[in-house]
Amino acid sequence: MTSLQFDAGPYTFNAVSLIIIGVTSALYLLRLKGKPAVAWLVLLGLVCFTASMAAMMLTNLVLWGKALAPFTDAWSVASMAVTVEFAYRYPTRIDSIQSRLVRGLALAAGLLSMAISIYSAYQILAVHNYGYNLPTAFWFLNPV
Repeated sequence: MTSLQFDAGPYTFNAVSLIIIGVTSALYLLRLKGKPAVAWLVLLGLVCFTASMAAMMLTNLVLWGKALAPFTDAWSVASMAVTVEFAYRYPTRIDSIQSRLVRGLALAAGLLSMAISIYSAYQILAVHNYGYNLPTAFWFLNPV
């Protein structure tokens, strides 16, 4: 494994433009006065999305590709969990058993994907277990 890599491919440039869009949108929402709760969910979704694009960019540009690659998917899963929460709150809040189950599963998938990503980065960056591979189940969290 090489210590640094540099691969400014199309995904890197795409990530940079999406980071700019995410940051400017989030800053605009932050400046609004008297935001309803759903605006905070949109803001959180934008932050998760922007973090996903930042992980993609950093993975391709300057950091070990394998160490932070899972964070791209993990932040995407977290963003989708926030979107599910938004869907059950806008325009009116829905608190049925089904909605609670779906929201709970989305939250669990988001937290699990983050935990696996953090553990993976820890194995590679701190323990230097360069042969560490993500569990196969991790790749099913994004489509779930």
